[in-house]
Amino acid sequence: MHRIAKQIYTEIHKAKRLLLIPHQNPDGDAIGSSTAFAEWLKTIGKSYTIFCATPVTPRLQFLPHSQEIVSDPNVWQDTALDCIIVFDSGDLRYAGIADLRAKYQPQTKLIAFDHHATNEHYGTLNFVDPTAS
Repeated sequence: MHRIAKQIYTEIHKAKRLLLIPHQNPDGDAIGSSTAFAEWLKTIGKSYTIFCATPVTPRLQFLPHSQEIVSDPNVWQDTALDCIIVFDSGDLRYAGIADLRAKYQPQTKLIAFDHHATNEHYGTLNFVDPTAS
């Protein structure tokens, strides 16, 4: 797991433009993990967008960066996008982006952070820990 974490860290630092994706109809752990990650990216000076296939429920909009979450599919038009990170989703269908591979460049890194034992390891890099909450 340490080796994967180090590879992910390296890829994130190399990336110029990141897209963060919590699963559709997001719950607290999906929004919490993506917005916390956004905070970290902000502190290291990275450019990011948070995209969710569905709007965030008002009860979770108190979280920092939750107001930045967009559902506009035009985010996929960003040709500078070089890293996509999906949070709390065992597969791309659950994330609401089943057709993701048709939307981004093949050289774009896809990173999955998840805790579901059913995770399909769909990313270029996958950090999946079923013992984590």
